[in-house]
Amino acid sequence: MAATLLYDECSAIVRRHHDDALPVIEVMPDLELRQRANAVFEAYGDWAAGTAEALSNLTTRPDAAGLDGTREQFYERARRVISDASG
Repeated sequence: MAATLLYDECSAIVRRHHDDALPVIEVMPDLELRQRANAVFEAYGDWAAGTAEALSNLTTRPDAAGLDGTREQFYERARRVISDASG
């Protein structure tokens, strides 16, 4: 029960932030940047679902380290896009 509530809460937070960011993501002129931005939200959603499942089944929770990686990939591409635009 607690795991389901946690998942619902995490999903709502991820969905709200994604919905808030979506208008900005959609107008990004760089397809790769848009894909990487969406990958961040997908990774967080998958992590929340995996965490809720692990708590329900009393199994090992998913590693959150991958979350940093998806964010860093987004930031890396964003820096490249900004650098190209200013050069």
